[in-house]
Parts: sequence; structure tokens; C-alpha cells
Amino acid sequence: MERLERDFDKAGRILVPNLGDWAQTGKVLARLAAKYDYEQIGKGRLTNDALIAMSAGRMGITVVTANSREFGKLAEFRPFRWRGKQFMNQLKSRCRANASTLETDLWPTSLRTLRI
Repeated sequence: MERLERDFDKAGRILVPNLGDWAQTGKVLARLAAKYDYEQIGKGRLTNDALIAMSAGRMGITVVTANSREFGKLAEFRPFRWRGKQFMNQLKSRCRANASTLETDLWPTSLRTLRI
């Protein structure tokens, strides 16, 4: 795990929420709770997703997630780029078709900065 962390840090691929992301997360969760009648436990489950969304939005990074329902709701209150399950399935198909290699040219232009 330490090697993975070191490699991602060296490549500048670690995204840490800053104070603004935390503040924006609180505001978005409050608005989301009011609109969708979430209880405290519901908001608690969304906190990590909201922090990812706010941080990605700040940096202009596209979030790729299988959790379309929650990220779609978050995007109603704070616009950010995200792709859901359908995109993930398309990406998996492309990778299977080219199983011998996972080159970045298989990725859409907007996601090439998210190389594996």
C-alpha cells in the first residue's frame, strides 16, 4: 500500500479535499437533505461521495462511478463532470476487446488524465 501511495503522490495523482471542499460539501448535503428528505444517516453515507465530487469539481476532474443515483443528485447542487455505469460498461468492453494492453488511447480524450 505504501508503494502505491508513494507512486500516486510522486505522479501528482492524489486529490485531497481542502477547506472549501468541506464547506461546499456541507452546503450541498444540507440542500440535498431538504429536497430529498434525507435523515442524518442518509447524509452521513453521502459525505465521502460529496467530498469526491466537490474536490473533483474544483480540479476539473471527471468522476467515474457505479453510483449514478447519488452522484446525479449531488450534481444537481454543485455541477461537476461525472460518468456513470453505462460509461463504465463501455470502458470495460473496450478493455476486453484490447485485453493485451490498457493504453490511454482507449480512453475518451476527457479522461486521459486519469490513466491507470
